[in-house]
Amino acid sequence: MIQKPSSNPTEATDENGKLRGSRVAEQYRSLRAVIESAVPIQSDSSSPSLAVMVVGIEHGTADIGIRLAAAFADGGNETLLLDADLTSPACHSLLQTAGPPPSGLIEWLHDDGQRPLPTYSSSLTGLSVLPAGRPAIGRDPLQSPRIEALFASARSIYRRIVVVAPPISSSADALFLAPSVDGVVLAVVPGKTNGPAAQRARDSLLATGARIYGAVFADSESR
Repeated sequence: MIQKPSSNPTEATDENGKLRGSRVAEQYRSLRAVIESAVPIQSDSSSPSLAVMVVGIEHGTADIGIRLAAAFADGGNETLLLDADLTSPACHSLLQTAGPPPSGLIEWLHDDGQRPLPTYSSSLTGLSVLPAGRPAIGRDPLQSPRIEALFASARSIYRRIVVVAPPISSSADALFLAPSVDGVVLAVVPGKTNGPAAQRARDSLLATGARIYGAVFADSESR
């Protein structure tokens, strides 16, 4: 289990490289090593995507997802950060990108065409972002038949994919996403995430066939 100390989420977006030299960064490099050793990837094959889940709080995986994605990118892998928390998307704002959220995952899933993924490059070398997009009324985007095409397209471009998923305690969306990724990291909040809630989350994920890499301690103030 990797403990994440309290920190300002904006540290994740500092252009001076704080993500690549801090103690927190080293912890996420360790987590990267654990994941990559669990799923050996040949140089000519697709790399695993990672769904980051949270148990016991309403949100809190965006900053964890950013840090893990930065660790993958720092390892020389072209990395995609995919914000699939459609009820409380935070990656775009945590990355300090100016302006309103651009079109993203929601719009792409609702489009029947074959347009490219609406990603943009972050300030971190090797890290691209697919934002959640603008909320829309209608069918559940994450139950779209285009989910399979989404991951196929992403895997054809990026060596690493980090999926920021909605909290499993308040949404079934993460369970719909779990079969599309290679493994899951659970984010828990010490003192808030109780044992029974964590066990229920684990059991629900395992029931989908998901592989659980481990857990990360999240800040109670995380987004």
